[in-house]
Amino acid sequence: MERPLDPDFESCIKSGKIRRFAAGAELAAAEMETARRSHRCLVIALRALYVQPRRLELEFVEGMEAGKMLRENADYYSRFSDTGAHKALDLAKRFLARARQLIDNPDDSIIAHDRPARRNRRP
Repeated sequence: MERPLDPDFESCIKSGKIRRFAAGAELAAAEMETARRSHRCLVIALRALYVQPRRLELEFVEGMEAGKMLRENADYYSRFSDTGAHKALDLAKRFLARARQLIDNPDDSIIAHDRPARRNRRP
């Protein structure tokens, strides 16, 4: 059963900012090396293609959005956050590791650690 497309994701496809192409899987590793850019449609695509089908944790996409806000605050308003920068860097490192895991295991479709852990309780 095919799931309906997110309206924002569909809009990005219709506008040509997200396109399907045969060499995409082969180019993913190279694209990761040059992906030091932030785009609205990238966030939308990650949500639609990875978060919604539970292949990527939401915290990574939310972290990208927060990082963009940190950068804009620094660039446009001269507001800097050392703590925010360190948190963003840590999240970016974890995101890259997770992205590499998804590239190496493209069929990885369940986020195992997003379920609450069960604790054994004694009566």
